[in-house]
Amino acid sequence: MRWTPTRSSRAVRWLAVIGVVSTLVMLTATYASPIVFRHLLIARIHAITHRPVRIEAVQLQPLRATIVVRGLDVQDRDGASSFVDVDRIELQLRPWALLRGHLWIREARIEGSAVRLVRLADGFNISDLFEEPSSSRRFLDVTVDHLVVTGSRAALEDRALAEPRTWSSEEIQIEAHNLSTRRDDGRAVARSVTVGAPVSIELRHVRLYPIHLEAVVDTANLDLSLARLYLPPDAALVPERGRATSTLFILLDARDGVHANGTSRIEDVALVRRGERDPSVLVPRLTMEVRDLRYRADQLELGGLEVAGEARVKDPTPSGHGRFQQTTLQASLGDVTWPVVRPGRLDVRSSVPGGGTLHLDGSLSPPPAVSQLRLRLARVDLRPWARLVPGSIRVEGFAEADLRVDEPLAPAVPRHLRGYLAVNRLGVADGTRELAR
Repeated sequence: MRWTPTRSSRAVRWLAVIGVVSTLVMLTATYASPIVFRHLLIARIHAITHRPVRIEAVQLQPLRATIVVRGLDVQDRDGASSFVDVDRIELQLRPWALLRGHLWIREARIEGSAVRLVRLADGFNISDLFEEPSSSRRFLDVTVDHLVVTGSRAALEDRALAEPRTWSSEEIQIEAHNLSTRRDDGRAVARSVTVGAPVSIELRHVRLYPIHLEAVVDTANLDLSLARLYLPPDAALVPERGRATSTLFILLDARDGVHANGTSRIEDVALVRRGERDPSVLVPRLTMEVRDLRYRADQLELGGLEVAGEARVKDPTPSGHGRFQQTTLQASLGDVTWPVVRPGRLDVRSSVPGGGTLHLDGSLSPPPAVSQLRLRLARVDLRPWARLVPGSIRVEGFAEADLRVDEPLAPAVPRHLRGYLAVNRLGVADGTRELAR
């Protein structure tokens, strides 16, 4: 008997063929797509950073709409050192959102990342990334529902110093929600240990583009002795020790600029003269409060600044036997702008080692209006302050002054001063040799 294919048997055969072909296509896509995607990703990152890029592997999971990138390494411009290194990146997408021009990431996890910044004499190793003009047009909206960064670190190599140093930020942990260019309800929390000091950052009302965020930055027990590396080589005094604890509230907006408020407490500061071991100035405690600091379009505004503290300055004379003399500082500024565009006030009061006082106060007015400033010194002993002068010159005497400025304020030394400046019982000596008295 001769068998004749029926319509149903032909349909089954075609379905089998289609199934085999579909399986081959899916297998090819499963194994070939990661390879193609890996090369496309390397090319794209290289086009953005202009740096050599290497990726160990890319894994695509179509059913879960997930991309896993392993071993991302972006080299620095020299091609010999690492710029960004990430062990693992996992992105879970909403693929259909791409049809609406929206890159929507449901979950992003970054593990084991390291960023290396280098400060050179002519800038940073990332300066070129900001030199090219950027377009104000946004081609693609971005949303990240949930971001987690774990086991990360960052390093700053400062090669502009006479003795290069590296500062590190370890144990970086970040968790963020609702980061988007379409909304402003994003939030994030970041913690790290930076140069040995715990740092925490809390972000609220985050919008990715145009950038908008509110931030609270807390730093505890920051080592102030690190500042000595950035002082001029001929600085008379450098910090030997000291701690700073601060809280800073920041509002950053692409249109309105930066608005900040903050408080800082500085404790146990010791300043020494270069080449000496014993402190010349001790600052047990100094507090500072900044209110309504704004910066926008090259205009600086300061609603208020309050500084209060005390210091002890070593008596440099042989008869002083290394005793420390007490001094206090109290300063207040209000409604100050630079350039000066509206009236402001200035009030600085300080007691000076040896029993003298300093008082600077007055009002600041925008030109061509007249600003009025007055500086008064009463019996200021010059001996402790002569130690701030490099070299072996010794100056002694008592200064008295009452100076006034009554003219439009300009960014330069005032052209006219009224009042008097006098030094009583003046003596100048070079080492042990007296020059004048």
